[in-house]
Amino acid sequence: MSSTSRPTVEQIALWAKVSLAKGGPLDRVLTDRHILDVCGFAQKWKTLASYLGLTQTEQEDLAEDGPYALRRKELMLKEWRSINGQNASYRRLGKAFLDMGSSENAQKVFELSKVTSLPNSSATSAHGSLVSALVSCMEDVGEWYHLGVRLDLPTKKLQSIRKKFDDDSEGALGAMLDLWLKGMSSDSISSEGIDPELLKRLATYLREMSYGKAANEVEMNFLKRES
Repeated sequence: MSSTSRPTVEQIALWAKVSLAKGGPLDRVLTDRHILDVCGFAQKWKTLASYLGLTQTEQEDLAEDGPYALRRKELMLKEWRSINGQNASYRRLGKAFLDMGSSENAQKVFELSKVTSLPNSSATSAHGSLVSALVSCMEDVGEWYHLGVRLDLPTKKLQSIRKKFDDDSEGALGAMLDLWLKGMSSDSISSEGIDPELLKRLATYLREMSYGKAANEVEMNFLKRES
C-alpha cells in the first residue's frame, strides 16, 4: 500500500487476506484463462510489471514482442509466471495490485483464485486462445464495437467496455470477445470446446466486415479443431 495515503478498511481487510496461512486457493499458480481475465482489468501493465519484479530490460523486450496493449499484458504475466514458477500465485499478484494502491483489482484477483474450473478445461483453453488470436490478427481493431453489435451483445455492455478502455482498442476487442464467449449458454460448451456453430457465425460476421484474415484464423485454426 502507498505510504503517502492512509489505508482504507477495505485495503486493510485485503492485506489481511494476503497474510493468511499458505496452501489455499490464493497459492495456486495463475492459469492462462485468468491471465486473460487480468488483462481485461489491469490498465498499467508497466507499473504492474515493476511491482511483480520484472526488470526494465525485460519490460522493453515485451514492448517489442507485443504490438498490442492486450498482448503486451498477456506476455508480461506469462513471463512473470515463467520466471517465478510455483511462486507465480494469485496471492503474489493480488499483493502487487495492493502495493500499487489498487484494492479493486486485488479483490478481483482474489475472487478469480476461488474459481477452480470453468465449464471444462478444453473450452477454457479455446476461449483464451481465440481472444488472443483475434486481437493479434484483426486488420482494424477499432471496429470491435460494430462486431459486438453483430454478435448481439447488449449496448450498455459495449458502452461500458468503450468507457473503460477509452483509446485502448486492442484491450476493448479482447474484453468484448471475452464477454461474448462468457455469455454462451451451457449447451454451447462441450467437452471439445466451443460450439462450431458459434465459430461459423463469428467467421461469417468477420468476413462480412472485410476481416478476411481474422475469419480465416477462426476457420483454419479453431473451427477445424472443434469440428
